Amino acid sequence: MWDDNAYANSFIHGDYLTTALSKGGWTYDWWSSQLQGDYRTADLKKYKAVFIQVAQDGPQGGNYPAFTPSQRETLKVYHNAGARFAVTGNDLGWDTWKNQPTGTDLRDDTIFCRNYLHFSYVGDHIVENSALTIYGVASDPISGDYTGGVSHTSWRAGACGDSIRNSHYLPGYTGAAGLGSPVWDFPGATLDTCGTKWQSTDNMGTLGNGVWGGYKTRTIMNAFEITQLEASNANSAARVDILNNMFIWLIGHDHPYDTIQTPVAGNTYNTSPISISWRSYADVGNGAYIDTTWVEYSPDDGMSWITLTSGHTVSSPYSWNLSSVENGIKYQVRVRIKDGGVYPAMSGFDTVGTFTINRGTAGDLTGPIILPGTVRLSRNPVGTQSGNGFRVWATASDSTTGLSPIYAAKCSVRVGTSSYVYNMVAADGAFNQVVEEVYGDVPTAGWANGTYKVYVRTADNSAAKALRWGVWDSTLVTATGTINTPGLAVSMAYMSALVSGNSVVLSWRTESETNSFQWLVERAAGEAGPYAQIGSLPAAGTSTGPRDYSFTDGSVPGPGNYWYRLVEVDLGGQRTVHGPVMVLASDFRPLAFALAPAAPNPFSRQAVIRYQLPHKSSASLKVYNIMGQLVKTLADGVQDPGYYAVNWDGRNDRGRKLAAGIYVCKFSAEAVDGSQRFSKVRSLTLIK
Repeated sequence: MWDDNAYANSFIHGDYLTTALSKGGWTYDWWSSQLQGDYRTADLKKYKAVFIQVAQDGPQGGNYPAFTPSQRETLKVYHNAGARFAVTGNDLGWDTWKNQPTGTDLRDDTIFCRNYLHFSYVGDHIVENSALTIYGVASDPISGDYTGGVSHTSWRAGACGDSIRNSHYLPGYTGAAGLGSPVWDFPGATLDTCGTKWQSTDNMGTLGNGVWGGYKTRTIMNAFEITQLEASNANSAARVDILNNMFIWLIGHDHPYDTIQTPVAGNTYNTSPISISWRSYADVGNGAYIDTTWVEYSPDDGMSWITLTSGHTVSSPYSWNLSSVENGIKYQVRVRIKDGGVYPAMSGFDTVGTFTINRGTAGDLTGPIILPGTVRLSRNPVGTQSGNGFRVWATASDSTTGLSPIYAAKCSVRVGTSSYVYNMVAADGAFNQVVEEVYGDVPTAGWANGTYKVYVRTADNSAAKALRWGVWDSTLVTATGTINTPGLAVSMAYMSALVSGNSVVLSWRTESETNSFQWLVERAAGEAGPYAQIGSLPAAGTSTGPRDYSFTDGSVPGPGNYWYRLVEVDLGGQRTVHGPVMVLASDFRPLAFALAPAAPNPFSRQAVIRYQLPHKSSASLKVYNIMGQLVKTLADGVQDPGYYAVNWDGRNDRGRKLAAGIYVCKFSAEAVDGSQRFSKVRSLTLIK
């Protein structure tokens, strides 16, 4: 669709138009000439049909002329090269014949309308602030079902529409040979016709130059506002049907479409196979049939698609064998179809999602992982004397690789020519969760000075595979004979960092301490540093039992991720580093409402939209197209204070990929106690 001159703030009910197109199953790109510049002929040629909405004049008037000279030239070249397009505008005729000053542009404009839009102006049909009925023409393929009339409401005083005539048989016509006919009539014996269509006698352009090169050109002129048909009904079935009929006449046949019956969104499927069933429809009345069918699934909410079967003989139902399909919670199914027997071939699809597949251990085909960034050491560097060593911690997870409970974990280090493997244990005492915190102790006595890689790996209890172990993760540890870190008994029992309000609270426990003097607390914006000291605490000295410590960092610069480590200093001045641990500053409580720019922008696959709430609030985050139609609700409801990040993949609420173009993200929030309100909009651009 080409939104000519795109005064989006005065294009009434643009959402009616896009809703009708979506309900009719048409996919489209929306182009705003004001926001995106003029369309080129080469761009128009690639579409099966083009719909041009001339912008309404707005509360102050003045988006005339309806077509600029460059836009006229674009359409003229497109028309002569073989084209299929419709134009809609309630004052296009009046503007061209009556509103412009006498001169060259008036002459060029009227010739353009006669020879390329194939109409001539008769008069301005004015019905002030009231509804009237427009009538279909008997046997017309677009309006023939509406000879009893369809209500049409002036979008403002004096903005009803124009009476026009097909121009090909009138004096002054010098365009291509063709035949036109009326499509819509206003009431009354005179000044009545308000819609026309035209088809060239000869093929236009060169075969292969665009979709319609070498075929007959077809045009439609609507001298009224299609969005004002049944204007009180945003979901008018008549509007959907009329637009469908218009595109079917332009193209020559309807697009195919299908509806999926199973699987069902929101369900969980525990057994194999799953029956994928659907119904497909082609425009058999115009000679079309279903030529090719593709059955596909996505394991990641539509980010990627895998073909199950395709071909000319695929029929419903399809039995989806899950023996090689991993358990997961983000599955979708899509059935795409393409027709044959007609030109141009067109496609349709239906998508079902999101649903869960969980066949227990039988559906767990991949080993669990160590979550990135969770491998950490109780001290680093470490000594190499008798009794020295460290404890390694990590988080094991099967949440994205099969949904089975963690069964075991181990860590290993290669020292010289030998590899040493140590079993790890669950921090809560038992392996029985899909996500487990694990730890193990590693002695370092006798190691040569140097840096070593510590590997951590975990396994689940799935019986579906012979090897239940996942991939390794790792971190580095430095060993040196210049320090003494005696005994695993003094290694850290645990160390954590948690958000509390706008501060971070570090907590740690030692099992025992020998000659300890001081704890230094350090913070960095990255795991590798550099680290800066932000505080200190006295240590226990010598202790044979557990000792708990806590430190509150009230100087956090702001939102972000931060790493903390502890430096243990003994009475001899020897320093031993413990950690680091990471804290997500997104858990902070913000001081104000805010909506950050989407990133990346423009985007093609996924954009991240971040916002923040200083209070418990009723919040909504919604995406609209440039005509104000709601296309995607990303958040809507009561939320706790904090920082939020939402991913948007460019799909609407029905799971369908949206056309490339500019979209508006609106964030609204109100504290539940009514103390504050906030609203902010930002634009983002979806590209192909």
